[in-house]
Amino acid sequence: MIDPALGGRDGFNRLSAALQQAGLGLILDIVPNHMAASLENAWWRDVVEHGENSQYARYFDIDWSRRLTLPFLGEDFERVLQNDELSIKPHPQTGHPALAYYDSFYPLTPASWQGRADEVLAINDRAAIAELHQQQPCS
Repeated sequence: MIDPALGGRDGFNRLSAALQQAGLGLILDIVPNHMAASLENAWWRDVVEHGENSQYARYFDIDWSRRLTLPFLGEDFERVLQNDELSIKPHPQTGHPALAYYDSFYPLTPASWQGRADEVLAINDRAAIAELHQQQPCS
């Protein structure tokens, strides 16, 4: 579906015909991280959770020579942590431990909590949250 605000299918067809009449072609570049680098995108959420080991990691244009940075905090990590804006809570959909920032839940890589989910969910110490954060494929 083409967004009606952009002319919808009819507008796209007119554009395509005008380009063809002018001897030009049309290239569509569809890149998943341009489409939805959002936790609502199951592929992206899997990459956040599993990092380079995600089955979808190669679908995104990510430089895996360093840790993936997610720019979702209102301040730098240390300040947000100091202000107690980060916590470990069960993800509302999975129940797995997640890094909670207000009403957003970022999945933790399973290796950082499996076999000790209750222990991880009990973390409320800033240093322990920072240590758990360091174990994640994304910062």
